[in-house]
Amino acid sequence: MKSIEDFYTRVNSSIAEEISVAQTLEDSAAQSRFAAKYADWGFDEDTWRVFWVNTLRMRSVTRKTGEPYATHPTRMAMLALGVIGRNPSGQKSARICLLHDYLEEGDGVSFESIQKLKEDLAGQSPAARMGAVLLTEPLIDYSQYPRPRRWMEQVSYVLQVRTAYPRLLNEHFNSIFLDKIDNGHDWRYIVENADLSEERRRARLIQKLGHFSFVAEAFADRANLKLLQLLRKTITDSAREFAITKDEVRFVKVAYENTLVEHRESLSKAIDQYWSDLGIKEQQQPGSSEANASEVADSSDGGD
Repeated sequence: MKSIEDFYTRVNSSIAEEISVAQTLEDSAAQSRFAAKYADWGFDEDTWRVFWVNTLRMRSVTRKTGEPYATHPTRMAMLALGVIGRNPSGQKSARICLLHDYLEEGDGVSFESIQKLKEDLAGQSPAARMGAVLLTEPLIDYSQYPRPRRWMEQVSYVLQVRTAYPRLLNEHFNSIFLDKIDNGHDWRYIVENADLSEERRRARLIQKLGHFSFVAEAFADRANLKLLQLLRKTITDSAREFAITKDEVRFVKVAYENTLVEHRESLSKAIDQYWSDLGIKEQQQPGSSEANASEVADSSDGGD
């Protein structure tokens, strides 16, 4: 891959149409012909299987850009292979990318939806199934907090991932960074074309870039270096394009960090209860104050 700009120029010219076609294909023969036609995407057999599970599930969901929602995880998966390589880690990262919004943009996260996901994959890709659960913002009661719900969801997501650190693979963190990189490109388009005042448009971008920076720093110790650099470049390029200063982005990032510190105890208790309701087992590690999610969606080996 020459550059991130080249990637988006090449992929965005056709991806929405290609996904729209894929979402009409339900028989295995038609799917095989599609996979052969787009072999240059680099997906292996297992990744194609996850692609079909996710793409067909999202047939009725659209992105704020107007594209089929499945374009987002598909771009993420393609970018994973472009940056990491078409090796086992790249393919596993791609599968986690493909499923990262499966529950959130589908039926929501529940015991029943997790069981359905297990059935859809018939025992395949346990790491991707685990990512579908733990890389989704926890559904807890945010009404007691002074910040807006969306802000608190983003903070609790970071805390949930931090809590699950020992259980998550490096490929899960690859998916987190790829999600923010792709969202960054979409958000620049969305905000530019939104019916907002210039002041409101700029404020929304600052908040989004501060959030990306919060995530980048929270998980920098588990990041693929190339992906961390790409996310930081996405933040820097967007800020430069809209004349946003580093201090403005840093101010929002610090506000997220302070919210996490201030409400960590209550959010941790809520996340513990949420995991318990989902049937996710917890195991306290010696010397650690954070829970280790020892099993998620029957993914006892944590691998593919």
